[in-house]
Amino acid sequence: MPDGGFDSSAAQSFAGTAANTFKKLKHSGTNIGIGGPLVFPTDLKSGHEAIRFEFFKEYRFDRTENKGEAGASLIIYLPIPQNLQAAYAVQYEQGEIGSIGREAAKFGAGREIDTSNENVAGGALNLLAQATESGAAAAAGTGLLSKIPGLGIFGGGATAAALTQAAKGAMFGAGTARNPHMAQVFKNVNFRNHQLAFKLAPKSIQEQNTMRDIIKAFKIAMHPKYKMSGHFFDYPGQFDIDLVTGKSDEYFFNMGPSVLTSMSVDYLPNGPQVHDVDGTKAPIAVNLSLQFTELKIITQDEITESNY
Repeated sequence: MPDGGFDSSAAQSFAGTAANTFKKLKHSGTNIGIGGPLVFPTDLKSGHEAIRFEFFKEYRFDRTENKGEAGASLIIYLPIPQNLQAAYAVQYEQGEIGSIGREAAKFGAGREIDTSNENVAGGALNLLAQATESGAAAAAGTGLLSKIPGLGIFGGGATAAALTQAAKGAMFGAGTARNPHMAQVFKNVNFRNHQLAFKLAPKSIQEQNTMRDIIKAFKIAMHPKYKMSGHFFDYPGQFDIDLVTGKSDEYFFNMGPSVLTSMSVDYLPNGPQVHDVDGTKAPIAVNLSLQFTELKIITQDEITESNY
């Protein structure tokens, strides 16, 4: 191949290898290997309120809420827990916007930015932010400083650093401090967590087996598995969680698509007391604690449309 030439055969080989590698990296799904639905206790769905967990073995980063039970690979019903809380949190950052920012905030109050072309509008705002952090602001400040009696020597070609030091010294000598014009600047929305705790006490061998399968299913669902000789992890599956409280959940709240991020099981909450099931010991009760974290942040739209 001539110097600077292009080896098309090598490029095609690389492309083929990359394509095969990405095929192997594709999420292969979380197979729990347990049939369902799993209902505990056995008579739970006979007129009782319940909480329904729909498990999806395929990972999707943009999963939306499932309507009903379509597509779920496993469904689990448990009683509504003793405590059911919905917690919301957003982040604000204490920031200094300065006098220019303060005046700009006054100018912007009550006005709408033209977002008919979001790329143009966003680019203009970014340029404005960069200008206030660069030489444009320093040049303007230099001109102002040169007008202060006794400090004219810092005008003209003064650097931003020299300008800053001169201004600080002048204010210090006058016993005056600059008002930084602090503001609470909105930053982000926290992902919601849902802590759900259950005390399960089986009354029959069937319920004992169902409780065992439910615990195993949750353990498998929250963990990854190896792929490509252990060099990568395959993502765990995801859940859609619904409160079954009648025709709707309008008097409670809705939970968005979630992943199981924490789980604890106390097999002997009442001390060392066990059942004997055909010669095998089994717990008479289990305390099961699950923490789910939602996949998307909540905005006003999710609250208005889906009662999050």
